[in-house]
Amino acid sequence: MKNPGPIFKVIAGSAPTPITTLDPTTEIDHRWPQFLEDGDRFLYMAAGLTAAENKIYVSSLRAPQTRTLVLNGVAAFAYAYPNYVIYLKSGKLLAQEFDRDGFTLIGKPTTLANNALPPFSASRTGAVTYRTNPPTPSPLVWIRTDGSVIENALPPGYYTDPVISPDGSEVAYATTESIERPLNVAILNLASRTSRNLTVGDTNDRAPVWSPNGKEIAFLSQRPDAPGMYRKSANGIGAGELILPFPGVLWPYQWVGTNLIYFAGVSGANDVWMLSTDNFKAKTALLQSSANEVDGAVSPDGKWFVYSSNETGRWEIYLTTFPVSGTKLPITTRGGTDPLWARDGKKLYYVKPATGELVSVTVIPGNPPQFGTHSRIYRGPLEYPSAHSYDLDPKGDRILVAPSFVPQGDITVLLNWASSPN
Repeated sequence: MKNPGPIFKVIAGSAPTPITTLDPTTEIDHRWPQFLEDGDRFLYMAAGLTAAENKIYVSSLRAPQTRTLVLNGVAAFAYAYPNYVIYLKSGKLLAQEFDRDGFTLIGKPTTLANNALPPFSASRTGAVTYRTNPPTPSPLVWIRTDGSVIENALPPGYYTDPVISPDGSEVAYATTESIERPLNVAILNLASRTSRNLTVGDTNDRAPVWSPNGKEIAFLSQRPDAPGMYRKSANGIGAGELILPFPGVLWPYQWVGTNLIYFAGVSGANDVWMLSTDNFKAKTALLQSSANEVDGAVSPDGKWFVYSSNETGRWEIYLTTFPVSGTKLPITTRGGTDPLWARDGKKLYYVKPATGELVSVTVIPGNPPQFGTHSRIYRGPLEYPSAHSYDLDPKGDRILVAPSFVPQGDITVLLNWASSPN
């Protein structure tokens, strides 16, 4: 998730202003505002670290700081005209009557579908749409820089965030046995093709990055009692150490020299930061604005820095100096995120958010460097918006990609559901 924060109100000709306030101890995002018929009151989800902690509230534009709890522990929801709330819980799509004056649910929920998946929606004419295709396990795949497939690094499974060790001998990645279970970090030995767990638990651990010497791994952990960035010995010995407590969304992106680059946000925008690994105490803001800035990769010569921002309303990649300055030059104009420099600095790779394609662009040396033709090299879709949906092999001319296991399939349309029995 790369857009955490409150819900905003925009008046024509004016800057957006927040109308909800996150509780930083329990909430990481406010999502999916849906108005009732009066155009003033609205329902929204306050997302927690897990689906069990998600809450649905009703609030209003006239009194936005006052909210009433309607429902909790659901994966997603939709308001259905004239007086129903539809929600997803434990794989079931449920509908329940909603008292629009008392802000309470009435009676027992009606099951609309089993094994349903988001996204789903409800129209004012009574139609409900939802997805039924289950996630499809995908392998981790080695490809050449021209996009041709070499072989699978791992058989089909649920993988994301692959990152190759500095010596090219191992891959750290996040994985789970099923999408209902949390992700944990594992390490694949490329020579033996065997994996070992780095973390084990009931909360999400993901977005691993290697230290430059390959001895440690930093990663995101969303454990409710102590969320934030952790580090652990890559050999798995010992417990993980919390190096940067943070209640919101925090993603490690690159560990270069004695600095760990990450992005984080909790109150309306992500910003890009740098944490000194000398003592894991000193941190510096690299990019801060009212927009979302994420990712962040230093060029191999240490002079340039690329990052993603949605300041135009679409994710695009920009170039600035390193250390970061006021210089800002666009690299993409049709969407881009998750940038990585080739090891020799002669190419830049990125993912197109709209399609999940992997794209490369040639880098022409200069001050500043120029960027040539953008070429799709792998159709994907990759697992956007992961912090790392692919990585470049330091040993050779190949790329490791994590195809998305999110279903792309059919949508079911349900009619006359309000009159259907359980």
